[in-house]
Amino acid sequence: YNRSIVKEEDTQKNHYTIRPSIYFTSPVNLLNTILISILNNRNVNNLDLLYIFDLSGTRESIISASIYKKAVWIDHHYWEIVNKPENIEFYIDHTSNSACRLVSKYFSVYDFDDLADEIDTNNIKTDYGERIRTIISYLRDENRGKSLSEKLYKFAEDLAYTGIDIIYDTYYESMIDLYNKRLMEIDEIIANSLNIYRVDDLKVAVVTSDKSLP
Repeated sequence: YNRSIVKEEDTQKNHYTIRPSIYFTSPVNLLNTILISILNNRNVNNLDLLYIFDLSGTRESIISASIYKKAVWIDHHYWEIVNKPENIEFYIDHTSNSACRLVSKYFSVYDFDDLADEIDTNNIKTDYGERIRTIISYLRDENRGKSLSEKLYKFAEDLAYTGIDIIYDTYYESMIDLYNKRLMEIDEIIANSLNIYRVDDLKVAVVTSDKSLP
């Protein structure tokens, strides 16, 4: 997503800045996403550099990533690296609360690592953390595919360029309000369709619904 070349005018000569392609994916789709990025980027940046964040890998996805001249793989999940191509730098630490904290260390940019830890461990301590989690939940609930990628990219860009207080903007406030109303509706669904079963010495709660639940 978001592959473009920006032309910047200069009195001496024209300069072209290549913006990186950014893909939001999942572990099960990672191999296909890497292959798509190769096809999309082979004529743009000559496959110079690939970053992979917060995703576990497989033998096949590692091999496909090695097609790039260099790849940097940063993750905090526990998985076995079955092969280590020389052109891939692995920065894997499953003791880290979030991949964001590892990315922060790698790039020496420490703006969001504490908030990411809150959200990734479901241990919300700040209003910032609660709002960011709610906004992301709303975006994921309301969008799919390319639309979801575009909205997540815009949110990340707003945070990076405007700062954390952008989450108090009316644009994002409306998302929080809508999602909180959605949660109230879900509470009613749960109250009306909740069944509790005993399995051995455990109680298992089951909610049946034909609507999507977060």
